[in-house]
Amino acid sequence: MGDVAQAMRANVVNIHKVTGLTILCLMVCRAIWALINPKPDLPAGSAVWEYYLSRLVHFLLYLFLIIMPITGWIMASAAGKPPHIFGFLIALPVNKSKSLADLFVSIHNTLAIIIIFFISLHVLAALYHYYVKKDNVLQRMLY
Repeated sequence: MGDVAQAMRANVVNIHKVTGLTILCLMVCRAIWALINPKPDLPAGSAVWEYYLSRLVHFLLYLFLIIMPITGWIMASAAGKPPHIFGFLIALPVNKSKSLADLFVSIHNTLAIIIIFFISLHVLAALYHYYVKKDNVLQRMLY
C-alpha cells in the first residue's frame, strides 16, 4: 500500500482492514462448516503421509487465516486507527500503544509470508495430484 497516493491511502487501508474482518468472519464460518461436514477420504492408494500432511496443511491454513485478521485488528486498534464501516468504529478494547502496534505489525507481516507458503504448498499439492498422480483430488475441491 506504500504505492497508493496519499490522498487515497486512508480509504485503501480501511478497505484492507474491513476486508480482513470479512475474511475473519468467513473463515470462522468455514471452520465450523468443516467441523460439521468432514472431508472425503483421499483416493484409494494414497499414502498415509499424504493423509496426515493434507490434514495438517488444511488445519494450519484455517488457523493462520483466522489469526491473520485478528493480528491486523489488534494492530489497528492499538495504533488508534481501527477499521470503520459507515462511520462506526470496529475497535477492540485494546489500549493505544505504539509498542503493541509495532509488535503486531511484525506478527501480521510474518503471518503473511507463512500464509503465502501454505497456499503455495496447497496449490502445488493439487497440481501434483492432477498431473502426476492423475487422481480426482483437484476435481473434488469443486464439490
